[in-house]
Amino acid sequence: MESPTNLRGDPTTGQFSFEARPDLCVPDMFLFGGATASAVSEAIEATANQPLAWVTTQFQQRIQPGATVHLHVARDVERRRLTQCRVEGIVEGETVFRALGATAARESAATIWGPPMPDVPAPADSPPLNFREGWMESGFPSRFEWRTASGRLFADSQQAKNQDGRACVWVRWPGHELGSAPSQAYLSDLGMTTSDSASEGEGRGGVSLDNTLRIVSTQPTEWLLLECALRADTGLAHVEISIWSESGDLMGLHTTTALNVRT
Repeated sequence: MESPTNLRGDPTTGQFSFEARPDLCVPDMFLFGGATASAVSEAIEATANQPLAWVTTQFQQRIQPGATVHLHVARDVERRRLTQCRVEGIVEGETVFRALGATAARESAATIWGPPMPDVPAPADSPPLNFREGWMESGFPSRFEWRTASGRLFADSQQAKNQDGRACVWVRWPGHELGSAPSQAYLSDLGMTTSDSASEGEGRGGVSLDNTLRIVSTQPTEWLLLECALRADTGLAHVEISIWSESGDLMGLHTTTALNVRT
């Protein structure tokens, strides 16, 4: 699958980089956290030469559009089936994020417990996500097609709050397949905006402080369903996201801590 961030580098040295292009950024603001997490996931997989199993990224500074982001990947632990990696992100000599991740060979198909995918309309039967005026024309939203399956995300939360803190959104990347670990990392960071639409309802979104992704499957799919749930809000919002394929298979589990943007 194509690199969502156009990441370049040398897996033998663990040195990678990508440019914070405007189409990877929150419109007219800063690099989308999901783009950073996606690059981290891709760099870890390339360095370890194994499928990603788990990754957590801690954001320390905002990255401005146009910046060149360097990733340094170190393999800390290597076992027969498992490699644990450490990643440092640097812009102009300053550390802007840190990440830990693990890769592992998958030896069997996934066994899933818990509820199945929510009973929501198919993408073709779901209305387009009502982004705030101007948001679809620039930044990372413009690369994808979004459809509201249930509830509201930040983009249309000006109309009403999510009383139960839950929302589901379909997303696809026209002309590309989704499902890879980097694509899941990229898109699941959108879930933090559920916190804003539940607690504030003013459509301002939020700023991710961290995100953690656990990969269940990387089967190709045209659409991903992000099942987002605000679990607690103490001024910091804690959000859980289940990632589903169009066929109803669980792809990944994601958690985010976000700082609500209220001013």
